[in-house]
Amino acid sequence: MITSSLGCQECHGANLAGGVQSGSGPAPGPNLTTLPARLDAAQFTMLLCTGIYPDGSKLSPEMPYQDLGKLSDEDFLALHSYFASLRPLPDN
Repeated sequence: MITSSLGCQECHGANLAGGVQSGSGPAPGPNLTTLPARLDAAQFTMLLCTGIYPDGSKLSPEMPYQDLGKLSDEDFLALHSYFASLRPLPDN
């Protein structure tokens, strides 16, 4: 699975439907199974390259977007397509 090799599940949950705060663990990340409904592929790419959502808000400083920003456009499209292939789940 693409996301396990990137470590997404650590913050976004085992099912990628959002992390749950647990003690001293990482801050919970948002639900990725509903991401394609919120961001198109270009917006997703821009978010992971800049750390800034289309509305101007910023990603959590714990999100490693600086490292992810080194991915190719094809990699971003593949990630977005993967999230779009998932059945949308309610937030954990």
